[in-house]
Amino acid sequence: MSSVARILMILAVTAIVIQQVANAQDDNKYGSTRASKRLMKELQRFYESDSFKNGVFSVELVDDNIYEMEVKVLIIDADSPLYIGLQKLKEHGGKDHLKLRVSYKDDYPISPPSVRVVYPIFQTPPVSPTGFICMELLSPQGWSSAYTLEPLLIQIAATLSQVRVDPSADIEQYSPSEEDKLNYTKFLERHPGW
Repeated sequence: MSSVARILMILAVTAIVIQQVANAQDDNKYGSTRASKRLMKELQRFYESDSFKNGVFSVELVDDNIYEMEVKVLIIDADSPLYIGLQKLKEHGGKDHLKLRVSYKDDYPISPPSVRVVYPIFQTPPVSPTGFICMELLSPQGWSSAYTLEPLLIQIAATLSQVRVDPSADIEQYSPSEEDKLNYTKFLERHPGW
């Protein structure tokens, strides 16, 4: 990506977030002003990071919402089970990257984000049958407000690189229903450590 394209992307994200911060001051629909400002700074730093510049990760806002991000992990250790599984899926028309959905609450950075795998489907934990990632890092006890987007993604990518892809899933992706999401929320309420 050229430097002009990077600058335009940063300006576009900044304009969107400024609007969301202004809206957050009027009502809580878009989250808190503090969380919006923090996420804006993190996203800006991410676009300036080596991880972004070297094509390790890509991050896009979902529906121009700073609280919902779609992340692609594009460079994966070639010796890892994840890489091997993705290459097999690619041979059958699948994608050769890991796709995540990161969702933030309006009390971020006090509470951790929720991270869900969109693609591919994994055989084993820490990925739930609906795609949600269960890691201590993403639990209230394991979370630190010092974490920012880039280190969070690096840690998740490192953990998931050791997990096997479900070869029978071929090119499918997780698509949790609203009921699945509600059940996951109830699970989190019953198990506050996650």
